[in-house]
Amino acid sequence: MKILAKNLIPSLGSLEAFRPFFPGDIPPWDWLPAIAIALQSLKMDGGEMNSFVHPEANISPSATVGGPVYIGARTEVRAGVCIRGFAIIGENCVIGSGCEIKNALIGDRAQVPHLNYVGDSILGQESHLGAGAILANLRFDKKNIAVAAGGKRIETGRKKFGAAIGDGAQIGCNAVLRPGTVIGKNSIVYDGVSFGGYLPDGHIARLRQELEIVKVKET
Repeated sequence: MKILAKNLIPSLGSLEAFRPFFPGDIPPWDWLPAIAIALQSLKMDGGEMNSFVHPEANISPSATVGGPVYIGARTEVRAGVCIRGFAIIGENCVIGSGCEIKNALIGDRAQVPHLNYVGDSILGQESHLGAGAILANLRFDKKNIAVAAGGKRIETGRKKFGAAIGDGAQIGCNAVLRPGTVIGKNSIVYDGVSFGGYLPDGHIARLRQELEIVKVKET
């Protein structure tokens, strides 16, 4: 099967000016090296790579924003955020307390609100990460990452690739997306789930657990 970026994120919204760098007919993980190239288009008169932070963006004084970055209008970057550079973030997003962002493209109205790690990843418009959700981007053995989909392994050729999350998808609190995860549009990964591979559009990944309540033994 083919996984194409346009099927996860049909429109770039306010980031559409970057479209030449992010064609829809390639796999979403092939957008990752294009982030740095796209940010090079923000070069100013001095010829060095620069950042753009929209005047209507709200950046907390305690946030650390390392360039180069692009941050769109009305996006909030809250206290304690660490953006390690090479991030393109659209309009009306929330990057919340304790979050770390690195080499990522985040679409309009996406929410990364509490204690999240987003590295080498793509988030579609109106996607949402619950508190503590982590997008792991590196295998223990440091080998190249493959995406498990349709009973096959699709080689990405990349040592670092976290997740590609489609428009409107939601990731629950304390969920972990393992390296090389692709989440389809409007899909849901429930809280506490460790998920890897491909989740098609409009599907749910959840755990069924057995809860036992017992009385404390008297001593």
